[in-house]
Formats: sequence, C-alpha cells, structure tokens
Amino acid sequence: MTSSAAVDRFFQVAIENVSDAIEVTDATGHFAYVNPAWERLTGYSAAEAVGKTPRLLRSNYHSEEYYDDAYRSVVEQGAWSGELVSRRKDGKLIFTLVSLTSVYDPDGRARHRVAVRRDLTGELSRIREHADRFALAMLATRDGLSDWDIATGEVFTSERWKEITGVDHAPAELAQWFQAALHPDDAGRFGAELSLHLEGRDRFFEAEFRMIRPDGAVVHLEHRAITVRDDEGNAVRVVAALADVTERKATERRLFHGATHDGLTDLPNRSLFVDHVRAAIGRASRVDGPAFSLLYIDLRHFKSVNDAYGHAAGDALLRSIARRLQATVRPGDSLARLGGDEFAVLLDGVVSEDVADAAARRILRQLERPHEIDGSNLVISATIGVTLGDAHSDVDQLVRAADSAMYEARRSDRHPVALSTDGTAAASHRRARMVGALRDALAARAIDVVYQPIVRVRGNGLVGAEALARWTHPELGVVPPSEFVPLAEESQLAGRLGAVVLERTLDDLGRWIEDGLIGPDFVVHVNVSPHQLLDPRLLSHLARLSAAGRLPPGRLCLEITETALVGRPEAVVQTIEAARAYGVTFALDDFGTGYSSLSHLRRFAVSTVKIDRSFVMQLPGDPVSREIVAGLLTMTRALGMSVVAEGVEGTEHERWLDDLGCHLAQGYLYAKPAPVAAFNAWVRENQQRTGVPVA
Repeated sequence: MTSSAAVDRFFQVAIENVSDAIEVTDATGHFAYVNPAWERLTGYSAAEAVGKTPRLLRSNYHSEEYYDDAYRSVVEQGAWSGELVSRRKDGKLIFTLVSLTSVYDPDGRARHRVAVRRDLTGELSRIREHADRFALAMLATRDGLSDWDIATGEVFTSERWKEITGVDHAPAELAQWFQAALHPDDAGRFGAELSLHLEGRDRFFEAEFRMIRPDGAVVHLEHRAITVRDDEGNAVRVVAALADVTERKATERRLFHGATHDGLTDLPNRSLFVDHVRAAIGRASRVDGPAFSLLYIDLRHFKSVNDAYGHAAGDALLRSIARRLQATVRPGDSLARLGGDEFAVLLDGVVSEDVADAAARRILRQLERPHEIDGSNLVISATIGVTLGDAHSDVDQLVRAADSAMYEARRSDRHPVALSTDGTAAASHRRARMVGALRDALAARAIDVVYQPIVRVRGNGLVGAEALARWTHPELGVVPPSEFVPLAEESQLAGRLGAVVLERTLDDLGRWIEDGLIGPDFVVHVNVSPHQLLDPRLLSHLARLSAAGRLPPGRLCLEITETALVGRPEAVVQTIEAARAYGVTFALDDFGTGYSSLSHLRRFAVSTVKIDRSFVMQLPGDPVSREIVAGLLTMTRALGMSVVAEGVEGTEHERWLDDLGCHLAQGYLYAKPAPVAAFNAWVRENQQRTGVPVA
C-alpha cells in the first residue's frame, strides 16, 4: 500500500468510527457519502441516501426563512453552523448541532460540502427532564417566583406569581407596576427597607406588605428574596418567592379578635380595654392635668330579666345594650364589656367632670330606652361611676375608682351617676351641705325664676316663655341648674322645687295679664321632672291653684321629658288627662333624642313638642338633620301639634327652620333667660322694635 493510500485508509477508518454523523454532498447537492453514524442517527442506509438530497431529512420544524438563511450562508460564506431539527426515517424528530463546510476545487468552485451532525436529542431530553422537574417544583409550591435583573429592570416571573398578583405584563413593565401596586400605607416602608437592603451586603431580604390587585382586591403578601451581588458587592439580581398570606392574616385577626373581644357582644373585653387605658395614660404625658375620663357602667336588676324571661332573652338584651353603647359613644372612644352586666367606656380628651357627667347621662338615656326583645319591650336602668385620668394614673387604681363610684351611685339609689376624682371627698361634703341649703332655700322660697321667650320665626312676635329655676346661695354663690336640679331629685326635693317654680311663675303670669304685657294666647312653660309628674301632690297642687284663680286655663304648659313616658306609662296618661281638666297643656321636651314615636305622641296627648337643640344646631351643615327635622314636623303637623325649636343661636338656624315650616322657636338669637324685670323690658323693646304685638 502506497503512503497516500495508507493515509486515505486511515481517514476512512476514522470517519466510519467517529460518533458524529458525517455526510458529503456533491456539487449538485446530492448525497455522495454518509458514514455509519449518520445511518444510525437517521435510520436510513447509505444505499437509500446516496443520490438523494438533504431534503430527505427535512422536518419543516423550522420556518422557510430559517432554511433559506442557512443555504445563503453556505453559498456566500462557504460555511454554516446551527441547530437543525430533522426527521428520521421512522418519523421521529432528531435535534442536531450541524457544522457545514464547502470544499472548493482549484477554480474556486464548490466541489463538495461536508456536514457534521452532532446528536443533541439525548442531551435536550435530559435538559427537558430537568426543566420538567423544575416546572413541577414550581407548580408544587404555592409561592410565586420572580427574578429581577437590576441592570435591565426586567422581572421574569412564574405562573403562580402572575396568579397571586393578577398581572401578566411584559418583564420590562413589571418593576414599575409592582411599585405602583403597593398599598399606600405600606409602600413607603417597603421601599425604604428594600433600598437599605440593596445598599448593604446581606443576601437575604424579607418583608410583608399589602398589594392592590388590578381587580381592586387587597392581598397580604410575604416576600422572601436572595440578592446576587458582583465582586464589588453591588446587587445585580434579586430572586424572590412571593407568598399570598391573606387568609393567614385573616385567621390571625380572627384569633386575636376572639382573644380580645367578648364573644356575646363582640365588644372589646377587659384585657383589651386595659391596653386602651394604658395607651391613654401614655398619650396623657403630652398634656398637663386630666386627659381622659373612665366610665364604669353597671346594669341594675339585670338578674330579674334572666329570671323572668330566660337567659336567651338576657343575652339578647346585652347585645342590644352593646349596640346602643356603640351608637352613643364617639368614634374615637373605647368601649368594653368587662363581664356579666358591667361595661366600661374610655372617653379620650374628656377632662372635666361636667362633660364626663353629661356623657354618662347621655349614655343612660340611650340605655333606658325600651329594648324590643322577642316581642317584649324590656326596660333596664344603670348606674355609672366616673373618674378622670392623667399621665400619672395607674390602670388598676382607675378602674377601682370608677367601680367604687359606680357602687356609690348604686347605694344612693337616686343619682345614677357618681364622680370619683381627687376632690371626691370635698364634693361629697359640698353636696351634703347643698342639700341642707337647698331645703332652706325652698322653705324660704329663695329660688329665682328666669324666662326665655318663645317667638314666631317670622317677625319675632312673642307667643310664650319658658320658666327656668335659678339658685344663688349667699356662701356657695351661683349654683348651676345642672348641679342643684339633680340634687333635688336625689334628695326627694324635686316636688318642692317644682312647686316653688310653678307658684312663682303663675304669680308673674298673673301680673303680666293684669298689666296687659302679654296677649290672650301667651303660654308659659314650666318643666316637670318624671318624679314630680308621678307625684300625686302635683294634681292636688294644680287643683288648689285653679280653685284660687291662679291658674288661667290654656296659659300653662308643663314640659315633660321623654324619660317620663316609660316605666309607668298608664300612670302618666292618667296624670296628663287629669291635669288637662284644669286647662293645663303638655309639651314634650328634647323631642327626637329619646323615645319619640307617633304612638307616644298620640297616646300621651301632648299638644306641643320641642325639637332638641342638637338637631337645630346642625341644620345649616347637616342634610341628615334637616331630613330628621322635616320628618318630625310632618309627623307633628299631622297630629295638629305645635312645634318649638330649641337652641336657635344664629340667623342661619332661623332661616332653615322657616324653610322647613317650623314657625316657633327659642334661643340666644332672640334672648337669653332673664329675671322677670329684664324679661318685661325685653317684651316691651321687642314689641317696639318689631311692631308685632304679643300673642
């Protein structure tokens, strides 16, 4: 064998034993030679291939442009390499990496083309197997995965990530969308924490935040990330897992709510209320002196409800009371059920005894309204202990002080609200002293009466006046009605106080009539307490006054509060009917704040209602109050009753009342309550100023 022949034989043996498939095409593009590896790869024999073109293996897996680009490269550049998917004889696809080179003759013409095919099918299968496993792992986890390329700003995400967030934007848009979708309350904190992390050198980052999905739903998310940094420590990629923890957060809230709230009423329990009080004490460090008030509420005779109606009715009553309390306290106040029939209220910012007392009485009025339980109207009363707190207060001491005050109120059995402050002893001494002083003042008829005119809205013509008691003690000074009137109630002096005021008022009325100061339709209003209304001595007193000619028929109107209409309604009806026989009419005071209803008005035969000032004051700026007043006017007008609006302090209030059809009013806009001499002067001046005679 010649040397050349030996070399040729060597290359032939090598070509036939290599693992890559080799094919040779001639100048016409037909197979001239294929090696055994090519036969194994394609399934065709050399005899079947030679004389055929490479189209024998064409799978059409690629586009026509792909094939055209490969052929153009071979023709113009003499070579091409790339991935090529071909089809075996049995129809299966084979993935190959092809390197194709042209062999030229001395004239520069392509004589042959040699292609080497490397089978990638097995390798791709293994890659695909790994990819499938990775995809299965991604499907198995409930977390959404993301890869943020910080340099390009692109974010690549898994399908689960898209499900959680509700978006499927392009990678280049996701980073900006993510930032905009953060909940406004969490965006600043999350951005600051992420910025600090990216500037640092730690790898791990965790955060919880809320996101607003495109559908408007707010989801709670848990974000755990690993940051990839370059050799200089700069963050280049952030690979993160995003978990939807909305349900877990809801469960945590439910568990926390159950641990801190009463199961029956859903009010905060004692534990949470104590936390609220501690927080109020902490806030109190910003102010000097008292900063809040604590009310301790105890329901009276609640056990009798359970005994008479059963525990189910008792539970329903407790829930009704809880709803009343929630509707009565301000949005910022804290309310709790401490257990059994005891409740507590934290009034933040209420720093005076008077305001706290007024708040407690407002709560009492609401609680004492009938509760409709299983078709029955249940009436419950309560006692309230009140204490003030400051920055130096102790929670336990505050609660005990309010609790002690509540028991003091319960023992008195007359005054449902008791105040417990640092001046409790002095106040107790003052009250004891005042009882004696008030008794002496009543015996000496040393109670003054002042009058506030009731006028027509149009023209301010005088139609009546309300008589109000005033008391000035030589040593105690001016004692406000808010102090001595309740004191008279709890010391059994209310009847005597009412009698003195009534007699003083009728004496003044007689002089007005005699002097011609008032017209024939002028009516004077005198307040009567619930206790006085049910006291048989009231009717006896009216009878004596009428017999003595001191009670002009149709001139006296007794004002009763809505609390007088419950408790003993049949007795109230009898009293009203008996008093009407003496020409006395009745007005319902503070109308709209208590038990007012059409049935009450018709049953108790009142001729006048007085709209509470709380509605009047809100007329200019509150459409709801205007609707309420309009409804009250419609109801009373249908019953033929007159209506007086109380607390008119500005012309805008008067204008709204006139527009709504309320034509009688009283308030500071017209005159403040004044002693009889000043009232007489006002009547004359008003007649001269308006030219309108009195009614």
